[in-house]
Amino acid sequence: MINNNPVSEIELYKEEVISIMKELKFIKRNTKSKYNSLINSMCILQLYSSWEGFIFNTLETIKNYIRNEVIDRDVLNKQLYVLSINDYLKRISGSPNFEKKVNVMREIKELQSNVINFPLTNTKANVSSKVLNQLFYVVGINNIVNSIGDDMRTMDKYLIIRGKLAHGKEAITIRDAQVTEYSNTIVEVIDSVILKVYEYIDDDSYMKS
Repeated sequence: MINNNPVSEIELYKEEVISIMKELKFIKRNTKSKYNSLINSMCILQLYSSWEGFIFNTLETIKNYIRNEVIDRDVLNKQLYVLSINDYLKRISGSPNFEKKVNVMREIKELQSNVINFPLTNTKANVSSKVLNQLFYVVGINNIVNSIGDDMRTMDKYLIIRGKLAHGKEAITIRDAQVTEYSNTIVEVIDSVILKVYEYIDDDSYMKS
């Protein structure tokens, strides 16, 4: 069961998205209409930044919670167990040196089971449906995109738009309705992810079954 509220801080990202929309309305009231598309483009970029920040902080919050709650890595689910020794595994990945592999495996065996370290989350600056599934799989949440549903198609659509805006490869006109759709979708997806994380923690899904 949840002894504290490990996701309370990530819920703030929903408020950040709402705050961006309020700031956008204020800016538009005080800016000439010819700059409307430019302002909307900046808003799309900022909204994506909030979305990526939410995903990063959600996964880091999960890992911090587990570090505080679990005293023996041997009880972790298989994904988290591998994640906790991932830095050691990287040292022998693709290595033809058998002695090196033996030594690294010895180090892993000698690790204190109550010292659990996880590598920092790498969002790849590209949180698509595919990447989202990969990121949550490593903590033991399978196919989170299914839990989110059709909203992820909208998220992927705006990820492509965001990429074009960020790299400036072509001129794009961003309408008010697009910014509204993107912001509303982000809020819905954040709610879906938070619900899934609560279920994950409440069901002790980070533990070995």
